[in-house]
Amino acid sequence: MQKSEKKHIIILSTYFPPIVSVASNRIFAFAEYLNKDRFSVDVVTLMEHHKTAKFENFNVTYLPNRQIIKRAGFYRNYPYLVHKSRALWNVLISILGIREYRGWGEAAIRAAGKLIKNPSETVLITSFPVDEVLHVAIALKQKYPLMTWISDLRDGLSTNPYHSEKVAQKYLQLEKKMMQMANGITSVSDPLINYFHHHPSELSVPIVEIRNGYNFDAGSPAQFNDHFTISHVGTFYGDRNPGFFFRAIHELQEAGLVPDICIQFVGVSGGVVIPVKLKPVVIIHEKVGYENAIEIMRRSDALLLVLPAGRFKGVYSGKLFDYLGVMKPIVALVDKDDVAASLVMDCKAGAIAGWNSVTEIKKAILWAYEIWKEKRVPEYNRELIEQHHRKVQVQSLEVFIEYLLKK
Repeated sequence: MQKSEKKHIIILSTYFPPIVSVASNRIFAFAEYLNKDRFSVDVVTLMEHHKTAKFENFNVTYLPNRQIIKRAGFYRNYPYLVHKSRALWNVLISILGIREYRGWGEAAIRAAGKLIKNPSETVLITSFPVDEVLHVAIALKQKYPLMTWISDLRDGLSTNPYHSEKVAQKYLQLEKKMMQMANGITSVSDPLINYFHHHPSELSVPIVEIRNGYNFDAGSPAQFNDHFTISHVGTFYGDRNPGFFFRAIHELQEAGLVPDICIQFVGVSGGVVIPVKLKPVVIIHEKVGYENAIEIMRRSDALLLVLPAGRFKGVYSGKLFDYLGVMKPIVALVDKDDVAASLVMDCKAGAIAGWNSVTEIKKAILWAYEIWKEKRVPEYNRELIEQHHRKVQVQSLEVFIEYLLKK
């Protein structure tokens, strides 16, 4: 394909490196792995100061959010009460319906508008959260109706179980606008896709599943620590906390069944209260970059996943794919009828326990503990795991882009 025949991809997201986030990793993979013989790629994203950067395969425009009222960040391990107060502030922002990224959004409309030269040959990909990217896309689609818009939804909007009824209704109205104007939708799981197939607006928009993934060579060295080391990498919030896990560990220790255990929490942002009796075996690490997080996973003997049941199905958690990629035993405290449980089982990668069943959690921990004691490597479904490398997932995105451009 000649250079002049390349389609132009513009990606809008408030998450992109150097921001450390599963969302950043997803968007970076889109930009990095889209075929450069077929597409030219620009990214418009968020940073404290305006700047531009040229990567090997794409260009980035960083824009600040000149907004006074905005969410509090969680960039380090704050004390528990400080963490909770910042979280409550963010809840208040949501309840009041404040568009805390409006300043960035206005700048993004201007920046993206300058990049659009031929609307019919341009594909705009927006990635939610945050909702401001949808407002930007709606404005751009109104100005450039021949442009193709793909709305990437990493989470549900109105279906997010952590939203109040008022916030959910606000997002439902935003969904309806999106359904009216977007040319296509990508989302991370079948239940979310099914929701949009039967959307309350009764509108029909092409939609495909583009799961999250990992971005490294799969596997880990067959090595085992002197103490059984189980790690959780990422934040806790709401019901997604290690309370039942702590109860299970305490009972196992009281029974003398896991005498030599070490528990690591990486990047938990201060939102965890550790029981006094477990403090000697718990290590807290600050948030680390992606590569360092992967190395911590690889040096662990088991990995902890906590995903409580909610009102809606379809929640994988981005960290699950990295857990699968390093191929270390997963202790999964999950909704046993949701997608994460199915994927762990299909990959033969871990033990499943009801997220609030201490009895089942103890069995799952002991399963991983016995593997460590025996210095044994489980027989993973490597073929299925390798289908979740981000490069493979982006190939599905390319097929979808080509399909929409031919419509």
